[in-house]
Amino acid sequence: MAAKDAEIEILKSQLDVQEGALNETRRRIGELEQERETKRARDAEEERKRRENIEREEKRRKEEEKDRELNSTIRRLAIQQLKLKEIRKTKETMSAMINDRQSELNAIRDIVDYREKRYRD
Repeated sequence: MAAKDAEIEILKSQLDVQEGALNETRRRIGELEQERETKRARDAEEERKRRENIEREEKRRKEEEKDRELNSTIRRLAIQQLKLKEIRKTKETMSAMINDRQSELNAIRDIVDYREKRYRD
């Protein structure tokens, strides 16, 4: 009986050791699961930040493209405005030249009309 009691005590002791190892394994599994969950959360946060950075960069690029297009349009309009001023100036010059020529023609007509009248009389 004493041998059986000793054997039972040894088995109980081994069982306690096994239960302790099992509890340690469960604790370690819990730690590893917590670490894995923390890593997932950290990775998800990093991915969210990366996407936000990509979106910000894309938005910045679009704004820069809009700015370039706007600047290009402004330059084209400025060039067209200069051309229009030049055309108006040329028109005014031509109008003045035409008016001068018309005045000369009118003066010549007046002279011709006067001479014709004088010769007829």
